[in-house]
Amino acid sequence: IAGVKEADASLGVETEVIGPATAENFMSEMPVYMQQAIDSDPDGILVYAGIPEVASLIEHAHEKGIPVVTVDADAPDTARAAYVGTDLYKMGFACGEELVSLTDGTANVGYVCTAKTIENEARVYAAFKDAVCDYYVTIAAEAEGANNVGEAEECTKRLLAEHPEIDAFFVTGGENATGVAKALEELKRTDIAVVGLEDTKENLDYLRKGIIDALFVQDPYQMGYQGIRTLNKLINAEGSVKGSVSTDTVKITIDNVDTYKD
Repeated sequence: IAGVKEADASLGVETEVIGPATAENFMSEMPVYMQQAIDSDPDGILVYAGIPEVASLIEHAHEKGIPVVTVDADAPDTARAAYVGTDLYKMGFACGEELVSLTDGTANVGYVCTAKTIENEARVYAAFKDAVCDYYVTIAAEAEGANNVGEAEECTKRLLAEHPEIDAFFVTGGENATGVAKALEELKRTDIAVVGLEDTKENLDYLRKGIIDALFVQDPYQMGYQGIRTLNKLINAEGSVKGSVSTDTVKITIDNVDTYKD
């Protein structure tokens, strides 16, 4: 939001920000908010498109002549005009490289995602698997945590009970990472390596405790700032617009957890 506000101020435009208040109902509520945005007939829409129902609504916006820029998660097979966000392949590959480093290239991995239908998480996971494929790293089991701490905690416990060989976790979705860490703390399994996404307060606390080993985070400020600037260029036909604008990824470990924002 800070990036959006900064872009608004510098460009003299006004952006109305709408969306789910919590992560709990994110998947079901986002398509409703996207339809609400289209119905308001704005000059343009900046939207997270990692949910299939949202991606399909981009076509509806296009038919109404409303330019759409996707942010954080792309929908390249739609009529979206541009994408602003992290190179998800690079992020996922970096996550895989980190897990290889943490485990000396030998691991049985449990993977917890929000849902297999979330396209951006699927892209990160595919890149992760590419990074580990030349090592003695196997995917022992997968589970969906719905980006809900409680559900992710329960599925982590279930995975460990059903697959006791698991000695590492890769987790997409910030609340999922919290749930995995919470389960491992309760089970006193500090021997398990964990690589996750998103720098929520809870995840940073678990990293400081040594339960999460590394977090990879996107730059939401730049996504908001560059997203609004890109959308404004499209609306005002101010020259050519790149189809994809990449923003940075940051790796957080115990070594930089208190300084990575500096």
